[in-house]
Amino acid sequence: MMATPSVSALAKSPTKNSLHDVKSYRIETFRFVLTDEEEWDLSQQLEHLASAMPEEASVKLSFTMDEDYYFRGTLSVQTMSRYYQSTEEGLDPMEIFGLLEEDILNKVSRWGYRNHYSRRVS
Repeated sequence: MMATPSVSALAKSPTKNSLHDVKSYRIETFRFVLTDEEEWDLSQQLEHLASAMPEEASVKLSFTMDEDYYFRGTLSVQTMSRYYQSTEEGLDPMEIFGLLEEDILNKVSRWGYRNHYSRRVS
């Protein structure tokens, strides 16, 4: 039997006063449902992650659980100029998210470092 995906949270909408600071996130779970506490915690962390991006970003977190209760998580971040993605597997969605977040932040940091030092001064 195929499970229907459930979207746990959709992004906050932009406010008139913060049009430059518009960030969005989405959490998707397949074959399981997050607890309210997990959903709230992930929402807070995704907002923080989106605000840590060097430019406006859209963040998507997807979790799938297989028949053996093993989770696969994918975190994707789309900015105006770049796309970052990380995938991890494990037994606990919250631990998986920690690994995904760390990997994405490392990728953003490496790109920023290369971009900063590759510019020529005229």
